[in-house]
Amino acid sequence: MDRCLLHLPHESIDALIHRRQVSTWEVRRTMESLGELVKHGAIWQPDDSRQMDYIRRGLYQVKPEVTVDLLELFVKTKSCSSGTMQSLSRTPRIRQHLKPHEQRLLRLRLDLRTTREKAEQARIEAEQAQIKATRHAYMLASRYNRERLYEDVWSEPVVAVAKKYGLSDVGLSKICKRLNIRRPGLSYWAKKAAGKCVGTRPPLPSLAGFSRN
Repeated sequence: MDRCLLHLPHESIDALIHRRQVSTWEVRRTMESLGELVKHGAIWQPDDSRQMDYIRRGLYQVKPEVTVDLLELFVKTKSCSSGTMQSLSRTPRIRQHLKPHEQRLLRLRLDLRTTREKAEQARIEAEQAQIKATRHAYMLASRYNRERLYEDVWSEPVVAVAKKYGLSDVGLSKICKRLNIRRPGLSYWAKKAAGKCVGTRPPLPSLAGFSRN
């Protein structure tokens, strides 16, 4: 397998002469050979980091889709360990080389992002989710009077309040959550009916800076 992998960037003489990246079509024979090898149980296990570097440098000379095709072959045939594939794609240069095909790699469950990049993406997604939740809350606030709903849910059980609004108790609970209206706990009404102390109800918070968490 190593010979096939090393041969990938050298299959096209024209690409070598004109110093351009080798296309998928130009490496088809080598890829077919690799396909036959893995079909018969071949496993790619580079001996050391130097050998890995040789392969990686060769991949810079082929189109990024060729490298993705190769990784896809490894994934589908299980002819290469996930650790080896991660090692192959760990350098900034190879990640940049493969960036145009990031979504395709994610579908193969190959995430080339660094820990910092993943954290930044998670932060952006959380912010977007927060903006969406706040926007939805303000839309609901235009349909429901928050102050009145707050008074209602603290005046009688949620089932009774839900009927008043023509909703199910689950539907009303979701609206309260989206409008940042705190509701009494499960034992509140039982304690109140028994004449026990239920404490002071919390004030109605504003929607500004509302967080679902």
